[in-house]
Amino acid sequence: MSKTAKETREVPSGYTEVQLGPKLEVIPSDWEIESLSNWLSSLESGGRPKTSERSESDSVLSIGGAHISDGSFDLDDPVCISEVYYEGLNSGNIEKSDILLVKDGATIGKSMYVNKVPEGRAAVNSHVYILRVDQKQYEPRFLYYFINSRTGLDQILRLTTGTAQAGLNRTFQQATKVPTPSLPEQRYIADILSTVDEQIQQTDEMIEKARKLKRGVIQDALSSGPQQEYRIFGTYPKSWELKTLSSICEVIDAEHFTPDYVDNGIPVLRPGDLKPGTIALESVSKSVNEDIYEELTRKYVPGQDDLVYSRSQNFAIASRVLDDERYCIGQDMVVIDPKSLDISYLLEILNSRFILNQAQSFASGSTFDRLNLSEIRKLRVPLPDPNKQETLGSTFRLIRKKIRETRQERDRLVELKRGLMQDLLTGKVRVDTD
Repeated sequence: MSKTAKETREVPSGYTEVQLGPKLEVIPSDWEIESLSNWLSSLESGGRPKTSERSESDSVLSIGGAHISDGSFDLDDPVCISEVYYEGLNSGNIEKSDILLVKDGATIGKSMYVNKVPEGRAAVNSHVYILRVDQKQYEPRFLYYFINSRTGLDQILRLTTGTAQAGLNRTFQQATKVPTPSLPEQRYIADILSTVDEQIQQTDEMIEKARKLKRGVIQDALSSGPQQEYRIFGTYPKSWELKTLSSICEVIDAEHFTPDYVDNGIPVLRPGDLKPGTIALESVSKSVNEDIYEELTRKYVPGQDDLVYSRSQNFAIASRVLDDERYCIGQDMVVIDPKSLDISYLLEILNSRFILNQAQSFASGSTFDRLNLSEIRKLRVPLPDPNKQETLGSTFRLIRKKIRETRQERDRLVELKRGLMQDLLTGKVRVDTD
């Protein structure tokens, strides 16, 4: 007998099977299925004045899709509007407990819950919706977690329209269905997930403190004792040597061709993959087959603990490869062999402002900064004596070990949260509100 297209499954007592977007889900029988629109007291978007109407004196934050990252505000590159424009907005002013949802563009579907309005006043632009929940009947944090869950986000992304630039029109709120328990249960579930979020935030803060400590150590080392100035790039201790990178390291350029990539193969590091510090090959998005790997490694076979350095795009960043497995480097990348230098010291000094200032002065190119191989080799590196190198390197290794351990704990919490969201937001696991 042939199998039917739709398999039946046993629904536990006290549960019912419902259609949520493209999938069938099993939820408690005492939960309601409500449209997202029922949850909202308002759905708003905002705007921004024309570029010609902006001024350096503008002081009210204008939040777009680029300012929403990992469930929080990313204000490293803020955009502002004038107080007059802000006061004249009929919609789009952000309030505490709002949910912000990116409605079009590259980050469509990304969202965050507003625990606190940044700088006391802010507004969204036309690319972001404000979902303002009726808090007399519903818990806004529950809705935020639901639209971030697999079940919620799948529904929202399937409702995008348009081809040139996909987006969400206002009708998505009627079509998105939300499994809705009682208000006390909503709050209890939100409390559980918020507790995990707070733990994740604590790990983020620990990682950032460790990064600041690392930057402080290298800066303190460079500014200790009587100083020697190197042009306009910075100062360093007079007792240290200043040498070109090529005189203390071997700098190996990548092969200059764009390979044919495959879905599963040997990882290829490219400038966009790098972050200052260390990199895991599992995070690399491109790979090649065995034949291309052989071509890309004719000059040099990269391996564990190599330093790789970007020549363009993600510009002038040094990373250390931790994995003991094969990989190769793509265009606009170099490998730096530290020879007898302490590799941890070299990694930090290459990512310091002292080196970056030089790289930026050498850079050329009309579209984005780019370093020629000869310019990388001319970079001047301040070097303490070997004992000082080893002391600084040991400190950096301890800090990086702490960062790695904290990241692992963060990954564990993120995985825990993902499982809890799937179980709690569909009622697979019930909470006792008595």
